[in-house]
Amino acid sequence: MYKTLSLSHWKKIFASFLTLLPQLFLFELVFKILSVFFFVPAGKELIVMMLEITGDTSLYNYNMLRILLSLPGIAAIVLILCLSALLAYFEFSVILTGLYQGYRGKSFSLKDTVSSSVYSLFSLNFKSIPGLFIYGILLLPFQNIYLIPSVMPHLEIPNFITGELSKRWYGDFVLNLAYILIFLVFLLLLFLLPSMVLTGKTFREASAESIRTWKRTGIKGLFLLSILMVFWWLLFHQPGLLPTDFSAVIEKNPLKTLCMLFFSGKTQETAFIGVMVWALRCILSLGFMAVLVGVYTSSVEEKALCSPAAVCLPTQNIGKARVFLCEKLAVLRNYFRPLFRKIPGLKSLWIPVVLLALAAGLSAMYQYAQTPPAVHQPLAIGHRGSDLGVENTLKAVEGAIESGADYAEVDIQLTKDLVPVAAHDDSLSRMAGQSDSINELTLKELQSIPLSQYGMKGQVPTLEELIQLSQGKIRLLIELKAVSEREKEPLVDQILALIEKYDFQKDCILMSLDYELVQLVRQKNPALKTGYCMFGNLGETTVENLLSLDCDFVVIEENMVSNSFISACRQAWLPVYVWTVELEENMRKYLDMGINGLISDKPYLVKEVLEDYPTQGIPSAEDYYFS
Repeated sequence: MYKTLSLSHWKKIFASFLTLLPQLFLFELVFKILSVFFFVPAGKELIVMMLEITGDTSLYNYNMLRILLSLPGIAAIVLILCLSALLAYFEFSVILTGLYQGYRGKSFSLKDTVSSSVYSLFSLNFKSIPGLFIYGILLLPFQNIYLIPSVMPHLEIPNFITGELSKRWYGDFVLNLAYILIFLVFLLLLFLLPSMVLTGKTFREASAESIRTWKRTGIKGLFLLSILMVFWWLLFHQPGLLPTDFSAVIEKNPLKTLCMLFFSGKTQETAFIGVMVWALRCILSLGFMAVLVGVYTSSVEEKALCSPAAVCLPTQNIGKARVFLCEKLAVLRNYFRPLFRKIPGLKSLWIPVVLLALAAGLSAMYQYAQTPPAVHQPLAIGHRGSDLGVENTLKAVEGAIESGADYAEVDIQLTKDLVPVAAHDDSLSRMAGQSDSINELTLKELQSIPLSQYGMKGQVPTLEELIQLSQGKIRLLIELKAVSEREKEPLVDQILALIEKYDFQKDCILMSLDYELVQLVRQKNPALKTGYCMFGNLGETTVENLLSLDCDFVVIEENMVSNSFISACRQAWLPVYVWTVELEENMRKYLDMGINGLISDKPYLVKEVLEDYPTQGIPSAEDYYFS
């Protein structure tokens, strides 16, 4: 251990890192550009092709599981799994091999290292690929600490899952325990990649070797590596000292991103900061991997380090490939060269032709960079009423009214005696500590059970009571929830009857995660405004796909928010709302991206944020929906 932590040892690591930094940084830059503009879009295109084979163009919510029931879907998933794992391994292989050669004082050639790393993929044990996928494409992006693959730089649990868990008494404990366990696994496997790359071990063998390396490294090694991780955490993990989310300037279409960068000063400023932060993250990541290589190689015998990636590809094979490629390029060049000689006046015309093409290109880029107009002014929508009362109760909706919210979102389902009531869960276990299901209790039985949440008390209200409370004070966003197939039509009928009874058509909009319920409302009362609620999607989001949904608005979970999705919705003249947004910085980011409404437990905070956003010249939601 003394050797590992000696001053001369750290000087050696630092010196080799500085020597190799320019070449490895260049490799990372090129590989990340390829990932953003080629590898990731290719994976998405593969999914689109798979959907087209099965007769779909896009899938939403639970319908996404249908790909698991089709052979094209299974084939696409397996292919994406394998390719993403191999790309991540290749990236780390080039970096770790280069750092090892520098640490040992060997000459380094980026070109030869890339070639040998490609060669090493063919010697990779096929049984290691599933483990590599879990580790490199799921665990590392989820932890997001130094070791970050370019093909999957970030991964997180959707907020609607963590949010629901946190509302349960055990939720925070379960989440924190899961985060701790995942981080411990990340720590234990920290030396997995150096072991696989530098010794050629299988995933299983390298996992065991990583744990043994920790034992050889000891407490001091753990302490030093922990300091480096804390440093990264302070810089980049929210709320870190430096910004890390630049999704507002990234379009799904790379060309659109370039156009926005060319014509938008604000986008240029944000992009510049993003590039600087990325460069710092990249340098720190390379430095951390240099430390890992130094610590690992000092703790194993030299003879064990026989990396397949460090084995150079036979030079004669490389030479043959280069000669073959050059010959083919020469054939193409010689084929087309006479064509240009035969065009009269080409030399005298090329300057005006280029200028005209440049002007046309700039004009097209400017038009392409334009943002579609806003559909209506942004709305403040209280999620399940608000957090000023027990969720979905009269007190919660009163809190939304007091906050000045435009809408109060409430979840509606049926009791045993077919009365529409406001409740999110199927049972009362979270709110009352009882396992009784809502649809197994009559209204009288249900309202006799007190609800409790965050020290507040409440009672399950009926939709009729909510309508009576909200009339003239606030509009309702009614989410329909049917526990079973047979409840769908009675649920829709009962809700529509109450809306008609109180002449509430212009005081509510309706939505559901279940597309059949959306269609059923549409069929029974086309005059009502209906929306489709989404927590995920597969496939390409186009204007045509959105219009085919035949709804008046869409509601998406935070993980679905992107410039491309919002732009497509605007072009389809379809308002898009996002749930459940609790952080002020996210509220502002989504509004800047063009979101039409924020659904939050804190409608009072949304109202404060909305005060900073101009609405002049933008129609109100009331005019859009009901005029």
